[in-house]
Formats: sequence, C-alpha cells, structure tokens
Amino acid sequence: MKKIFLVTALAAVTLGACDGIIVREVSRHKQTYTLIGIDPPKHFYIDVITDDGEVHKHVYVSKHCNTWRSLQIGQKLELDNVLYRRGGDMWRQVRASYDAVCPKS
Repeated sequence: MKKIFLVTALAAVTLGACDGIIVREVSRHKQTYTLIGIDPPKHFYIDVITDDGEVHKHVYVSKHCNTWRSLQIGQKLELDNVLYRRGGDMWRQVRASYDAVCPKS
C-alpha cells in the first residue's frame, strides 16, 4: 500500500510541475565574444563579453577541458547566440561548445 501511495504522489508532483509549455529554439547565430574569465578545471565555465559590452558570466562549456591553461584572457571566441521561446517569453543564451573553447592539444 505504501508503494502505491508513493508512486501516486510522485506522479502527481511530476505532472503538476509540468505546465505543458514547451521551450523552442527560435534562432541561432555565431557571435564573437572576448574571454574575460575562466573557472577551471572541473565543470569548466567561462565569462565572456560582447563588443557592445554585454557580459555573460558563468557560461558552461564542458565537464572537463584539459587544455584550459592555454586559453588567454582577452582572446576572441566564436560562440553560439541562441534565442529561445517558452510561451510568450523569449530570451537569449550564450552556448559555448567544447570544440569552440577548449584548444586542441
């Protein structure tokens, strides 16, 4: 009986938290950013800034980046700028891939 109640409670919480509105990617384009900060080494994050002065802090890159020491503060990076929509809300997010940030060894 306890197991049935637990499964029912978990299903209710899970389904109740889902409002059915799906997040969709609207557009994606490459943009040049300047590297202004590095948070190494495990769960590797970076801080970047656009030419217009828009700062993006704690941008996730990868779980590991073994060559992070060869990155230079001030170097230019080509990263994805992605526009998302969820219902009536829209927002942009910088997406940093491992290949775009972590130098080849």
